[in-house]
Amino acid sequence: MDSSPTYFKILNSLGLIIVGLGISALIMPPSACADTIQNFRLTDILGITFAGFGVLSYALSYQHPKYDQVLNYVLRCLLGYFLFYSISVFGLSQIRDIQMYFSYSTMHQKIADLESMEFVWAFFGYSGKYKAVIGWTLLCTSMLLCFRRTRLIGALIMTGLLANIFCLNVFFDVCLKLRSFIYLNASLFIVLSHLPRLYSFFLTDKAVAENSYPLFSDSGKLYQALNYLKLFFIAGTLVYFGWKQDRMLRWTKNHHTNPIEGTWEIVNYEYSADWDIKDSEEIEFLKSNMFVFERGVRGYIVEEDSMSMFKYLVDTSNQQFELYDFHNYRSVDLKGKYELIDPETLKFYGKNNKDSLSILLKKNAKYEKHKK
Repeated sequence: MDSSPTYFKILNSLGLIIVGLGISALIMPPSACADTIQNFRLTDILGITFAGFGVLSYALSYQHPKYDQVLNYVLRCLLGYFLFYSISVFGLSQIRDIQMYFSYSTMHQKIADLESMEFVWAFFGYSGKYKAVIGWTLLCTSMLLCFRRTRLIGALIMTGLLANIFCLNVFFDVCLKLRSFIYLNASLFIVLSHLPRLYSFFLTDKAVAENSYPLFSDSGKLYQALNYLKLFFIAGTLVYFGWKQDRMLRWTKNHHTNPIEGTWEIVNYEYSADWDIKDSEEIEFLKSNMFVFERGVRGYIVEEDSMSMFKYLVDTSNQQFELYDFHNYRSVDLKGKYELIDPETLKFYGKNNKDSLSILLKKNAKYEKHKK
């Protein structure tokens, strides 16, 4: 294995490009889909800019004997912290069940009818425990990248995890391919920085070179101060992301106590005598196959071959409800109360605009059994 200075000169130049890509990942606008033309342009601009820095770095390395060693160590640290900051939020999201969570909207569909991204979402959302294991693995592994003694083992594990995630994004057309590509390259850089030592350990009888730290020794006040700074960085990042998730997705905390969440079939309905329901097009939703109340404020009406979305609000303290913003039935606006007759039976009674209406629903056990 080539451990000559040329290897690290080239590797450091590539590392600077990866730093540029990492900066682009940090400043990308928050969006469910990162694979946009704007994000690719941003990545191209910063990648080309830092490629110029890489060429300059390659030239400067011939002027200073320890330049390659110091730069490689700095890049390892920067990319390790970058990966922790970027990956820990995904780990927390999986642990707290606010990403790829269980969704009723795909439970009634055949696999052949699902989009590839919907299939991946349904697969990971099927088991909360499996998803929690993935979340804890991502979170703990990303923490290992913040400490120089554990950075290599963290990078080896992280590279395997990110390679799998990148393949999922590519082959199932999940629109996070750009981000996962950047993360994978950052982790690979850390591994490649230790490649000569790994080669000596596994494939030769030569003594493994000591892992040197060119900037700080293991003793001294500055080194200890940096260790405390790392701990503050880790704790602060986790608190920040936890607070941000609470603020943006408060409704996820309440979905376990939401008595309406689930899939329901209409058993019966009654309406006021003066309402000519037979001639009322907006009441066609009562003939639907199933009502789906997702967590949060979204719901679906499942009809023969389509789904129509609506929104709902539930006040569990006063047992009040509101169904509104029906996409296919714009004049429907239900307000009133609900009564949970038993865990499997629910009754809505109130008004659609000025007309009285009550609906009796039965929970669909076929789909409820899949919720973990």
